[in-house]
Amino acid sequence: MKRPLVILATLALSAFALAGSVSAAPIDQRQDRQHMRIHRAERHGQLTRGELRRLRAGQMHVRGLERRGRRDGHFSARERWHVQRSLDRQSRRIGRMSHNRRSAL
Repeated sequence: MKRPLVILATLALSAFALAGSVSAAPIDQRQDRQHMRIHRAERHGQLTRGELRRLRAGQMHVRGLERRGRRDGHFSARERWHVQRSLDRQSRRIGRMSHNRRSAL
């Protein structure tokens, strides 16, 4: 009788742990893709030093938002929405700055 209860409890705990990591995956993947876009634009000379500095500061801001949201151990839907919105803005900023016909000197 105790064995099925232990198995059920273990499955429930692992489901909660998995749910937390699954919700973090899309944010982490987006941050990685954005970092690669910035790096690629830098390599191809599509960003000035000021643009590069601004984009990196934006990435740090998003990381800070995510860290603050997770600080209490619970990443709420509102906090996740706020981080996703910041990632959307950062993505548009990366696109605009890397295609604005300014180049690194």
